[in-house]
Amino acid sequence: MRGKELLTPEQRLELMQVPMDIDERDLGIYYTLTSQDLMFIKSRRRDVNRLGTAIQICVLRHLGWSLPNIKVIPDKVIEYVARQLQVDSSVFSKYGQRENLNYS
Repeated sequence: MRGKELLTPEQRLELMQVPMDIDERDLGIYYTLTSQDLMFIKSRRRDVNRLGTAIQICVLRHLGWSLPNIKVIPDKVIEYVARQLQVDSSVFSKYGQRENLNYS
């Protein structure tokens, strides 16, 4: 027999998502990169990997969940992090995709 659920499925889902209407205060608290973050992120080779890694760090810091558990990252968040890295925010859509490698 299952015990009582503490949260409804809707409440649980809400806690696992970045708010679409995230305010400037929360952006500053959770999505501002530290100097240590930047040192780690800059070791990545391409802009897409730098931005993806930065988003991973920030989402983990904010929600405590890894990026695969998050359905949508608001454009406002992606743009905020991309500006700190001085990269184009549109590259994030390619994060996690790999080009086929031909080793012939």
